Amino acid sequence: MPRVGGNVHSLFILDDNPQTAKLFKRFAVKAGLQAVAFTEPRDFFAALSARDTSPDVLLDLNMPDIGGIDVVEKLQKANFSGRVFLTSGADAPVLEAAGRLLSGSGAKIAGLLPKPFSFADFERLVTSQPSADPDKEKSSPPDTLICSREEFAQIQATLQLYFQPKIWAKSRKLAGFEALARFWNADGEMLSTDDCIAQLQSHGRMVSLTETVIEKSMEWASEVLTDDLHLAINIEPEFFEQPEGLEKIERLRKEKGLKASQFIFEVTERAGLPDDENVLKSFTKLRVAGYGIAIDDFGIGFSSLKQLSDFPFSELKIDGNFVARMEQEERAAEIVRAMVRLAKRTGILCTAERVETESAAQILEEAGCDQLQGFWTGRPAPADEAAKLVSDAARADGKKVESPLSASPDQSDGDTKSRPLVAIVDDESGVRQTLVRGLERQGFACRPTEAESIFSKASNSNCPIASFWTCECLK
Repeated sequence: MPRVGGNVHSLFILDDNPQTAKLFKRFAVKAGLQAVAFTEPRDFFAALSARDTSPDVLLDLNMPDIGGIDVVEKLQKANFSGRVFLTSGADAPVLEAAGRLLSGSGAKIAGLLPKPFSFADFERLVTSQPSADPDKEKSSPPDTLICSREEFAQIQATLQLYFQPKIWAKSRKLAGFEALARFWNADGEMLSTDDCIAQLQSHGRMVSLTETVIEKSMEWASEVLTDDLHLAINIEPEFFEQPEGLEKIERLRKEKGLKASQFIFEVTERAGLPDDENVLKSFTKLRVAGYGIAIDDFGIGFSSLKQLSDFPFSELKIDGNFVARMEQEERAAEIVRAMVRLAKRTGILCTAERVETESAAQILEEAGCDQLQGFWTGRPAPADEAAKLVSDAARADGKKVESPLSASPDQSDGDTKSRPLVAIVDDESGVRQTLVRGLERQGFACRPTEAESIFSKASNSNCPIASFWTCECLK
């Protein structure tokens, strides 16, 4: 079967129930698609093999002769390149698990349709456009870093810190930032952070890297951070296995004239915390001194509840995998709500990661989550852009935080003035988001903006401020 991109105007339907297959086809035609319905897998595969292109496929998971998972695996072996929509009358967790399983194997699972369904549900699913991930970091080969003493010095020289904003869920005011390490090769290309960290860990250089990150973070904080903002720094537990770890932090902080309450040290839960007396002692001393300690990636690592009980954490960060799925999967949403309740009942702050939409932010706010972090609150930005965000937030006096990537870092203010400016005015957030996504695909950078900044001469605008967006073309 030729490997050709899926066509949204062509839909193959496979469902062993003739009435359901007929209903799917009728809905597809009503939605403006060219549809063919099948009840037998052999007829379905025969028709596919006769085509020059791969259509989109709507597939029932529960069929007597061959299950939907087996059908998708057979499609993959035949180099099928179209999108696949899964439907089932089984419990939602079963359908969701099948989607994750097949997506993980490389299949283009574009959506899930639980039965029963409405025409609106069907149309919204099959007419959706595939989304790309332009911000995915370039992955470097695993042998790109050789961590000798001399070469580690070179790696340190290429290290840059980016800062991702965190906001308060209720007020939408800026709460602080997380410092994120970024690495670059000789050609100026950003390397995969995960690959670099793995290399440094395998060569025993993580303690040295942690010291460098802390030093650079405190340098930036001393120049930028105001008293009401905090900076979160990722830290390896083995840093505290050395008794002098806490002393180094305190020395750097005092040299810069900073307050302990301005810093939160994030400890990842993925690998588990070492059962080391020095680590527990250092964590306790940090908390007594006024620092915060966050358990990162909560929910997917080792001994989550035991670590939460044993160590004096001040913040729980919900792993982004749950947050990213909660709008589509009620089960994931309930797990997120349970984590928020757990944080509340244990008296610690709760932060959600990978918040990428306004609706996700609303769900989290209603659940009682304290802070939000993700592309919706702002993408990771270089030090100078993050510093500008701090000054903008101070001037805004509590208005919603703008994305630090609302303008291209490679373009000057003069270039910005010459770019087309578009204002999107609509009181429906869903409409605004749809238009913004479409404009972003055309090369525009979009950000929420006050009405006054767009219509400085229009004194009688009744439209809510939140409904104004500006989009600057980056082409």
